[in-house]
Amino acid sequence: MDTISQSFIKRASSCCLLVIVTAMMSSCIGTKHLQENEKLLYHQNIKHSKGLNSEGLRDLYVQKVNSRIRPTSISVPVGMYYLGKKRFNKEKFVARKTKVEAKFDRKIAATKNQKKIANLQYRKQNAVDALNKKIDNGNMFMQWGEPITVFDTAAMYQSQ
Repeated sequence: MDTISQSFIKRASSCCLLVIVTAMMSSCIGTKHLQENEKLLYHQNIKHSKGLNSEGLRDLYVQKVNSRIRPTSISVPVGMYYLGKKRFNKEKFVARKTKVEAKFDRKIAATKNQKKIANLQYRKQNAVDALNKKIDNGNMFMQWGEPITVFDTAAMYQSQ
């Protein structure tokens, strides 16, 4: 009786784990990020004559399909992008950029040594460039991930 109950508990816990993992991974599908009347670009086909090789033709697509774990529809980069987008605050980086610029301008105005001024200007430019990159491209998760690809009929006609 004891081994039967242990076996049942193991099977039940593995089933529960499977359900939990499936529920967590379904958030990476990306359809919840679509607006009304938008469709997800899921798959593209190439129709060509039998003599042509289709490998080079895939580069001609105007829109690219989101990468996903085959054969499921789970797209981890889409999940990463929207996780980063949820936590991204552009105004925070703009305020930080102004603060960094003011700090370096204060230090540059306080010194008279040309070598130190050049060093401070170089460091200021590097810091401002890094913050501009974050303002333009988003945080690390947004840069590593990819936004959901929405089906666009105009892009479809350009690919033909």
